[in-house]
Order: sequence, then C-alpha cells, then structure tokens
Amino acid sequence: MEYVVSVVSLDRPGLIADVTEVLAALGGNLMASSMTQLEGHFVWTLVVAVEATSAVLRERLIGVCPQGVTITELDAAPAGGRVPVDEVIVSLHGMDRVGIVAAVTRAVADAGGNIIGLSTHLADGVYLGTVQVEFPAPADVVGLDARLREVGRDLGVVVRAHRVDADVL
Repeated sequence: MEYVVSVVSLDRPGLIADVTEVLAALGGNLMASSMTQLEGHFVWTLVVAVEATSAVLRERLIGVCPQGVTITELDAAPAGGRVPVDEVIVSLHGMDRVGIVAAVTRAVADAGGNIIGLSTHLADGVYLGTVQVEFPAPADVVGLDARLREVGRDLGVVVRAHRVDADVL
C-alpha cells in the first residue's frame, strides 16, 4: 500500500531517525518527502510504500511521535504518468502584511500553474517566499511575471517569476 504520512511534533534531535527506523522495521520504502522546521515545530510529509495496514503504521509512528501522525491511503497512480511540464520559480519579499500568499498564489493559479513547492519565512517584519510552479505546457513567463509585478505593487512587495534553468540546477 502507498500512504501519505504527516508527522507534526515539537522538534528534537533524532526524530527523523526514529520515524525512518519505524518505516524500515515495517519494510517500508520512503518514496518522497518534504520536511521543515517551523517555529520549533517539526513538520514532515512523506509518501511511503509499506505492506502494513494504516492502523499498524499509525500505532508504530505514534510511539515515536506522540504529538501527531496522520495517515491517508493513496489511490493507484493516475494512468499515463507525468505530463511534461515547464517549471517556474516565483520569489517574493517585502514588509509583512495579510494576504501576500493568497494574492500571489491566486495569480499563479489563474495562469494555469500548479504549485508543487511553497516556502515562506518571516524575519524582523520582512516576508520572504519562494514558490515552485509547474505548467502542463510552455508557460508565458513574461506574462506571469508582469501580472505578479502588478500584484506585488498592490501589496507593497516585490514579486518576480523566472523559468527554472536546468543548467543552474
């Protein structure tokens, strides 16, 4: 079975080792994950393949992470595989205010982009963010960048979009 597992906990040394040891003991394969530490809280989302029931998986994980474990069973992968995409990075920065992420992500969605990664950080009143976006066809990056610059002007922040350059990665 494939599951999406979300683990939320107060951060501590050894937490990732504890979670992955549980998965290994169950014969589980960690297929993808994204982890961050937010204001002293550990947040990790994993896609795992394991021949255990969700109840067994949850019971074992809650033993090492008693603050929070959520498990969702995944349906079979969609037929046809991944569609070739165009990748764009949106960056933003400026003084913090309500609605920055809502406005930026709405502009991205209206342009047909699918957000696959979002990272934000607030430091000393300055809001920073990076948004990874996939498009199912070549993106109009110039048009998206122009729209995001407008959004940024309205919000009083700087917002820019650029295509991912594979040579830089």
